[in-house]
Order: sequence, then structure tokens, then C-alpha cells
Amino acid sequence: QMSALVIAKPRKAFTDGEKVILDQYIMNGGKTLWMIDAVNAEMDTLTRSKKVMPFPVDINMTDFFFNYGLRINPALVKDVKKFALLKLVTGEVGGNPQYTSLPWPYFPLGIAENNNPITKNINPVKLEFPTSIDTLGGKKFKTNVLFESSERTLLKQVPNYVELSEIASVDSLGQMEKPSTPKIFAVALEGKFSSAYASRIERQSYPWFKATSPENKMIVIADGDVGRNKTHKGEALPLGVDRLTDEQFGNEQFLRNALDYLLDDSNLMELRNRNIEERLLDRHRISEEKANWQWFNLLLPLAIIGLLGGLFFWLRKKKFG
Repeated sequence: QMSALVIAKPRKAFTDGEKVILDQYIMNGGKTLWMIDAVNAEMDTLTRSKKVMPFPVDINMTDFFFNYGLRINPALVKDVKKFALLKLVTGEVGGNPQYTSLPWPYFPLGIAENNNPITKNINPVKLEFPTSIDTLGGKKFKTNVLFESSERTLLKQVPNYVELSEIASVDSLGQMEKPSTPKIFAVALEGKFSSAYASRIERQSYPWFKATSPENKMIVIADGDVGRNKTHKGEALPLGVDRLTDEQFGNEQFLRNALDYLLDDSNLMELRNRNIEERLLDRHRISEEKANWQWFNLLLPLAIIGLLGGLFFWLRKKKFG
């Protein structure tokens, strides 16, 4: 049996039979990491055409996630405070394209505001056209928010055009009079889960059906591209590396930590996230004692040389005197 399943950016709808299998995998203690796109929006198309028409993606999992107290909304999150930069050609000098890094609110950054071991001490995580997660409550297991947007966030309903020209309006959007409620990008669930099919007829087809899981864990991220490597000349770059802006985001470490968390490998996660405390010198003491140590370092070697010279002279005189 597999220890964990990573479901990354599914595009086809899950069948009811597949959902029961996933349900029973979880009920038998299987861990799951979900990276879900509820909206289809591709940057390649936007770069070529200057605009793109995102549309909802229905993978037939609404009832499945609802069972875990979650709803993934089919609306893009536009964060005008915490975002990554987009490098675009904005001119030409001597036949060479000139690039400028500009704010792109559809690529919000996941920056942890707490000490959760999954997100502690990692670089900001780059999200690309994420949507949001609603936590519905009323469940007996624990729900931890891993990443959420800033309070300067807008939702863009789809289908609706996204245009590169929106970059120009980021500054004005940043002056929104009323702060909005931060939108959740990623959550971790832990506890004993109940089957979505415990009271449904489908369970009758599975003699080994389990209605409740042992202590279990699950992570859900409302972005299918958080684990996707960029490529350059046909070669995959390390996860989280943005070659154009020369930035290293924390996507790789975040996903490594997520899997360590799911697989109960807390020691490795703590080692990777440990704080290295710098022992700084006491500048006031350095200033006060600087001259003394300079004289000490100057005179001590001379004193040692003089002492050895005198000892050598005395031994020579005693031997030949």
C-alpha cells in the first residue's frame, strides 16, 4: 500500500467509483496531498495573446471535499499586496529586448504568519492563478490554515478576461478603502475522518468498507501549479526557481515539508527548518577594548621573542662561559 498519494492538477472529472476508492484509501489511513485548480488559466496563453479567458474546472469533487469541511471556490484570487513579479519585455535598445519586473497580483505569495512546522523558515511560496478555500467548520478533526492572502484581496469571477494591462492598475488597487477578508490558499487537516459514503448505497459494493479512519492527515492546496517546475531550453529547472526574475521561491521546501508532515517524519522536517542563531559580537565592548587588544597583539610577540632571545643567550653563556 502506498503511504501517500499526491494528486496534482487533475483535469478530468473523477468518476464515482474512483471517489469511493479514494475515500476508502483515506479511511484505511492513506495520506493525501491535493493540488487543485478550480479555474483554468494558463500564463503561456496570456503571454502570447496579452489576455486569456479563464474558466471553471469541474473535477466532480465538490461533495468529496465538502465531507472534509472544505469548499474550493472557482474564482481567481487577486492579491494586490503580497505578489510575485512578472518580467516582461517593455522596450528595446540596440536590437536587444529590455525587460522590466512588474507586480502581478494573480501570482500571490504564500507567506506563513505562524510557526506551523510545514511553513516555518521557508521562502515565500509562489502561487499561480490560485483560487480560495472556504472552511465550513462543524467537523471533529483539526483544520490548520497554512497560507492565506493579504487583507488587500479581490476575487475575480470566471469566465472573465484576465489581461496583462491589469499590471498598470495594481498601484490604484492597493489603495482599496476597505480591507477585505484574507482568502485561504492551503490547509492541513488532521484527526479521524468519516467516510463520505457511510450512509450511501455505494458502500454495499465494498465488503471491506470502512466508515471511519484512524488518526490521519490531509493537505489541500487551491493551486495546481504550486508543484510544477519551470523549464528552460527543454530542461526542467529546480522547483521554485524563476529564471527571469532570478528568484528562489520556497515551493520545493514547502512540498517536502508537506510530505514529511503527512508521513510523520517530523525529525527531518525540524532539521530542515531549524533556526541557525547568529552569535553577534558585542560592538560596545569591541569599541572600548579595541586599543588594549591592539597593543596586546603588538607587544606580546615582541616580549616572547625577547624572552626566547634572553634564554638562548643565557644558555650559550653558561655552556661556553
